[in-house]
Amino acid sequence: MKKLFTLTVLLMLSTPALATHNGPHIIVSVNGLVCDFCAVSMDKTFSKKPGVTDVDVNLTTKIVRIDMKPATDIGDDEIKKGITDAGFDVVSIKRN
Repeated sequence: MKKLFTLTVLLMLSTPALATHNGPHIIVSVNGLVCDFCAVSMDKTFSKKPGVTDVDVNLTTKIVRIDMKPATDIGDDEIKKGITDAGFDVVSIKRN
């Protein structure tokens, strides 16, 4: 019974960490992403931008997901410039 109580308390305390992101997401399909150095490059390019909360690079799908704070955004031209300056090509940009 004590283990069940401990588990319940731990789950309740960890729930905020499991909450979903409530700001906008920018999903960018990118040609040329093939290695960990590519992922680091994309992370460095966007993580320092104002309003960005997280950058996730999936090398398998060649998708860069940029999570933003609520009521913030990065323009498509700025996204394209950051990616092309890093040596990659933008295929598409979608917003969720």
